[in-house]
Amino acid sequence: MKRNDLYRQCRLIKRIRDGERILMSQHSADFAKVSRVAKFEEESGNWDVSLVGGAINDTQLDENQLAHRRFKRETSND
Repeated sequence: MKRNDLYRQCRLIKRIRDGERILMSQHSADFAKVSRVAKFEEESGNWDVSLVGGAINDTQLDENQLAHRRFKRETSND
């Protein structure tokens, strides 16, 4: 059975001593809500969700990630 989860692009902000650290990432639409606090095991501290984009399904997410990898490969200076 094919999953049909929805994902949203989120802008995450972490307050640090000298300002802010910003991270853009895709998260489950169930999780992606403005003003929610995100906690990640690989990072210390909390991230505030400050902006949430439109929803895409898992197939569209895979296609976007593939397009991003191709773009990076084609525009790199290696």
